[in-house]
Amino acid sequence: MTQPNEVTPSTAIPLSQFRQILHLPLSLLDPDQAGGPEAQMRRLLKQMAAHGWAPARTTFNDEPGPHSYEEAAYFHDFVRDFLYAKDRDNQHYSFCRPDMIDQEMVFHLGSGDVACTIKTLEIDLFTFGVAILTLELVAAAPMTLARALDLIDHGRRAFPGFWYDDTTPGLCPRAVTLGGTRHEAESRTEHVAHLKAPQPDEKPALRLFPWWRSLLAPLCLQGEKRESGLPVWRHVLDERIPVMSFLALPDKAAFDSISEGDWFRIAAADGAGKDPMPFNGPFLRAQAETLFYDRHAPCDDSTSCTRHSFAGYHYALVGANIPPPDNFFENVIQTHFRSHYRRMNFIAQLEFAALLTFSRRVTDLAITPDAPDFRDKLLRVRKDFLSFTHRFLFTDVSNHLQAREMNTRLRASMNLDGLRADVEAELSAASDFALAEEQRDMGRSQEALTRFATLFLPATLATGFAGMNIVADFLGQIAPASPRTAWLWGLAELMFWAAIAYGIGLFVQGLIRRKGIDSPDSIGPLLRRAVSWTGFCALVCALLAVALKG
Repeated sequence: MTQPNEVTPSTAIPLSQFRQILHLPLSLLDPDQAGGPEAQMRRLLKQMAAHGWAPARTTFNDEPGPHSYEEAAYFHDFVRDFLYAKDRDNQHYSFCRPDMIDQEMVFHLGSGDVACTIKTLEIDLFTFGVAILTLELVAAAPMTLARALDLIDHGRRAFPGFWYDDTTPGLCPRAVTLGGTRHEAESRTEHVAHLKAPQPDEKPALRLFPWWRSLLAPLCLQGEKRESGLPVWRHVLDERIPVMSFLALPDKAAFDSISEGDWFRIAAADGAGKDPMPFNGPFLRAQAETLFYDRHAPCDDSTSCTRHSFAGYHYALVGANIPPPDNFFENVIQTHFRSHYRRMNFIAQLEFAALLTFSRRVTDLAITPDAPDFRDKLLRVRKDFLSFTHRFLFTDVSNHLQAREMNTRLRASMNLDGLRADVEAELSAASDFALAEEQRDMGRSQEALTRFATLFLPATLATGFAGMNIVADFLGQIAPASPRTAWLWGLAELMFWAAIAYGIGLFVQGLIRRKGIDSPDSIGPLLRRAVSWTGFCALVCALLAVALKG
C-alpha cells in the first residue's frame, strides 16, 4: 500500500459507515452428564420462547431483496443445506430476538460514548454442545477511525483482562446501556470475589460482563446461579470475542490517508495510538503478506478500493466508494459483508468452538479412564465428532475464486487444520486406550475360563478313571466296604484319582514352561493346591470308612 508523505492521524480520518458483527462461542460445561448434550439441549429449547427468542428465518438474507439469491448461489449446495435448512435439522437450532432489532446499545468508553444500533441478534444451538451468539451493530452516527479502533478493541471484550484501579477495567467499556438499561462493569473486588466463590462442585470461572449475560439469557453461564434443569455453558475463549468490522471511508483520499501503523491496528483489532507503529515495525511488516488480502486494493491498474485483513479473532473489511456517487462499497459490498462473509466467518468460528469443545470432552474423560462408563462416554464423543465432521465441517465453502482465497486465509489465521489434527489425535489416543482396556478385559475373561477349566477338566478325568472296570473299587479291594461305608469308599476313590489327575496336570504345566511355551502364571499354584486338597480329602474319607467299618 502506498503511504502519503505526511502521516494523517486516525483522529482526522472520518468514516462514512461503521458496523461490526461479533460471534460469541459457548460450550456445554458438562456435555456428557445428565443424558448427554442432546438431552440437555432439549431442556433448553423449551425455555427460549419465554425469553423472547423466536425461530430464525431460513431465508437467504436477513433483509430479503435482490442479494438474497446471490448469497445462496455463492456457496456450495451442501453449505446451503446447512445455512438455510435449519427447520429440517434436529441437530441445529437457530433463534433470533425480533424485539431487540433497532434497539440502542451504547458503549461507555474511556474516550467517550459510542452509540450503536442492533441489526441482528441470533443464537445458534448445536446438539453436540456448542452455542454461538451473533450480534450485529451499526454506528448510530459517523465517527472517526480512532473512535472506531477503540470500539473494535474495547467493545469485543467478554470480561476484563485487568483493571487500572478497583473500579476501572482496562481496555473495556466502563458500562453498556442496552435497550435503556445501564449495565455497569463489576469492580475488581466484585469480580475476584465471584471468582473465589464458585458454585458447588464447580471450578472457578471468569465472569462475563453483565450486558453479555443479559443478551445470552436464558443460557445459564458457568459460575452464575443455576436454573434448575437447564444446562450450564462456559466461555471457551479468552476475553476477546471474535469480531468482524466494516469500515467505509468517504472517498479514496481518505482511504489512502490511513497510515501503515493504523493498518496494522485495524488488522489486529488494536485501539487508536499515536506511535507510528503499534509494535515493532520489521516484525509487523514480515506478517503483512499473510495478514492482508489485497485482491481489490487500489492500484494504478484498477479503480477498486477495498482491503481485507485476517487475524483469527478479527476480520476487517475497509474500503471507499469509487466513484462516490455510486456508493458501491457502502451498498453492495456492505451487503456481502453482512451475508456472504458473515456466513463464511460463522462457519469458521463454529469449527473453532466445536474443536475446542471436543478437545475438552476428551480431556475430561481422560482424567478418569478407569470410570465404569468411560467407554460409553467415549463412544458418544466419537459419535458426535463423526456427525460434526460430516454435517458441519466445511473446509471449502464456495467455488468462487475470491471466496476460496478468503476462506483459505481465514482458516489459516485460526489454525483450524492444525487444531482439528490435534483433536483427531486426542480421540485416536483415547480410542486406542479403550481398545487396549477392552482387550485386557477379554484376556482376563479368558484367563478366568482357563482357570475354571483347569479345576473341572482333571476332575472329569478322575471321574472317568474311577468308573473304568480296570480300577473299579480299587480301594475296596484293599479294605472291602460294607453297605454302610460304600459311599465313603467311592468318594475316597474319586478324590484319589482326582489328586492323580491334578498331579498329571501340574507335571504337564511344568513341562510346558520348561519348553519355553507361555502359560498362565496362576495355574501352577492352583494345581498344587488342588493336588493337596483332593489327596487330603481322599485320605480323610478312607480313614473315616475304616473307622466306621470297625
